[in-house]
Amino acid sequence: MPPKQLKGAPPVKQEVTLKVFGNYFVPEMRTVCALLELNEIPYQCETINIFSKEGREEYQGFNPSQMMPTLIEGYQTILADPPHMYKYICKTKDVDEKFYPQKDMNRDKKKLVDQYLEYIQWMVKRNSDRLTKLKIESILLERGLIEKEEVKFNDGEEAKEKDIFFNIIVPNLESHLDGGKTYLCGYDFSIADIAFFNELINVIEIIEQNIDAKRFPNIDKWMKRIEDIGPIRVGTIKFQDELKKLQERFRA
Repeated sequence: MPPKQLKGAPPVKQEVTLKVFGNYFVPEMRTVCALLELNEIPYQCETINIFSKEGREEYQGFNPSQMMPTLIEGYQTILADPPHMYKYICKTKDVDEKFYPQKDMNRDKKKLVDQYLEYIQWMVKRNSDRLTKLKIESILLERGLIEKEEVKFNDGEEAKEKDIFFNIIVPNLESHLDGGKTYLCGYDFSIADIAFFNELINVIEIIEQNIDAKRFPNIDKWMKRIEDIGPIRVGTIKFQDELKKLQERFRA
């Protein structure tokens, strides 16, 4: 834990030992950075160009799994799936209890956050990843950058994944926010809200299709609340910048 600041004393300069490697195109990268910034945990961000062969090879050099982000602290490299990476940060850093409860009195909320993180990992992220790959592949095919024989997905898979997103994931989230719930796990946002939001943003921006605000008013209000949080809004802007770079590369 960093030293406490005495009233009237000059700011205590904290040594930055934590490095985050990744790209803001990846939802989990934005979630980790938002978690660190919202808790004023000093870190250094190392952005990897995942759209270049050199960048991918560089990243694979210290993370063979290629999952993003990677945390390096001192001589320790932290490789984990997103839920465990978020929990690692919450358990080893001075993180507000609301993000991922540690106290026994908040065990019910902790259980709920855990359930959401698992759902996001195995349902929402899977859908987001596949829709991203399908979109990129369709653009490459359309521009003649790959041959039909190189296509990895079947013709109906994009429609299937969109159906999962708009007719399963989105309605499920809407129902979870019923009853005037402000956030997923209580009266304040948690790591589950941030992670879920970032996955949704990727899908919406990449497939260029918004969630119907009239049909899903709870989600509309929830997303506006989350995107109004400073570090999350900044992360979204950086994601949009990376998406523009990708689109420009396809146009070239």
